[in-house]
Amino acid sequence: MSLFVQTPLTPSAIPGDTVFSASGTTVNWNNGLIQQFSLTANLTFTAFSNPVTGKAHVIEFTANASGPWTVTLPTGSNHYAAANPNTVNASSKLIASAIYDGTNYIWAFGANTLAL
Repeated sequence: MSLFVQTPLTPSAIPGDTVFSASGTTVNWNNGLIQQFSLTANLTFTAFSNPVTGKAHVIEFTANASGPWTVTLPTGSNHYAAANPNTVNASSKLIASAIYDGTNYIWAFGANTLAL
């Protein structure tokens, strides 16, 4: 049973970046610096690979109507908050963006999830 649904997407409006509809528990930034995940269950990332130092990395999470779902980032992920704002409410989106400093990702999350 697949936990994540992959769908084709059109290129991003940001020149030079590609939007990639991802699945699974790893993110390969060679596929694009903007990644989208459709959540149908909790997601624990095991790894991010091929980051670009100093560039923005973005993940958009979209939860189905059965949520809320929890997203857990891998080791080396730091965030601007007292607690990781990692819950995506049912039928909502959460946008997370990060800068990779060569060692760690510094993440910023949208203040609230966006209802669809």
